[in-house]
Amino acid sequence: MKKIFTVAAVLLVALTVAAPHILKAVNGFIVEETAVDVSVYTDSPTLKKLEKGDFVLFGSYLGEPILWQVLKTESDGRVFMMTHYVIAFKAFDAAGKNDIYHKSDSEKYGSSVWVNCTLKEWLNSEETKVSYSHCPPDKKSVMGGYNAYNEEKGFLHDGNFDISLKTMIAEDGVFVPDKNMLDGISKRVKSATKTALLANESPYVASGMRPVWYWTITPVNSNNVSVTTVTSSGGYYKALAYDGLTGVAPALYLKEATVLCNGDGTFDRPYLVSGGAVR
Repeated sequence: MKKIFTVAAVLLVALTVAAPHILKAVNGFIVEETAVDVSVYTDSPTLKKLEKGDFVLFGSYLGEPILWQVLKTESDGRVFMMTHYVIAFKAFDAAGKNDIYHKSDSEKYGSSVWVNCTLKEWLNSEETKVSYSHCPPDKKSVMGGYNAYNEEKGFLHDGNFDISLKTMIAEDGVFVPDKNMLDGISKRVKSATKTALLANESPYVASGMRPVWYWTITPVNSNNVSVTTVTSSGGYYKALAYDGLTGVAPALYLKEATVLCNGDGTFDRPYLVSGGAVR
């Protein structure tokens, strides 16, 4: 007996084959409340030394405080932190013609080279309207037109990080980790914030509290358009650079381990950093 498929079913199968991390969202799915209520921090800030495993509130995105976890402290005093959740869904690099940054395949699918990718430029921009060096991530330049961010203010805009916080970030800036950084982490799986799920423009997204795929900085050696991703099981796979349905879990180094903050560094009551880092 011949099977009959609807257009929608065929499209869903095609998308699932092309990007296995994409799941059809269903109406009424449960979304985990991920925002921390900072109004409960009534104690005066004191100097605390950050240690591996500590949870930290540092900056905000889309009006929600960003929850980070300290993954490593360096011998030079720097502190390596990564967001506990995926905070957004964005393309690694926008597609488009550019004689300097894009080869022929990159024109169609974006480039896997971190140094000039649009995600790096957005993560490290303080501008209200980011001045992209090439191919702004608009709807025509990201897969399916989903989650374009060419009109969005830079991640380090004053509305997200005030000057006292920005001066605490080491010269590496904001980035997504490479595989080597993540290999030492026992639990790599991440779910997305409620804000990220609600802001996602695509009808295809992991629902509720399920883990989602997110970018690393590591290119795939077999071509110049695929980037290594962390999957929902914590393993590694790949996605095309212009795939705007892949998650973003930023990382950064703080210049100093001792910071002025409230809280106790636990998941339930993370350190709320107010600037003023000292050694």
